[in-house]
Amino acid sequence: MPPQCGHTRADREMLDHTIQRLTELSSGGFAERMRLDTAARLLVIIHRVLRLRAAGLMRAPDPWPVPRDEWLALERIGAGWNPDEMTASEFASDLEPADVTLLLELCPAWAQMVRAKLGSLPP
Repeated sequence: MPPQCGHTRADREMLDHTIQRLTELSSGGFAERMRLDTAARLLVIIHRVLRLRAAGLMRAPDPWPVPRDEWLALERIGAGWNPDEMTASEFASDLEPADVTLLLELCPAWAQMVRAKLGSLPP
């Protein structure tokens, strides 16, 4: 017998939940929800980097290894989120689709660049 996941017995609640998830998967809703969840997680990371910079614990790259406008746009999006007003998920849901795409496409390279600068900080 295959391992169980979620509910321990098959019932109407399990059927309803499964139909909802299948509908979400087949309509593309699942992929969009995962995009927004990823964007929210990236916002948290960007926000932390910006706060650490403001506290003097991190430096911005100088010189920037790619066109600086791209990084500034990414950090502008992150700086726009106020965690005292809404969750990262709510903020990500309100973003323009182009901004979500920008987060998803640029964050890996941005993170690599930010991480590389950590090694150059004084102890």
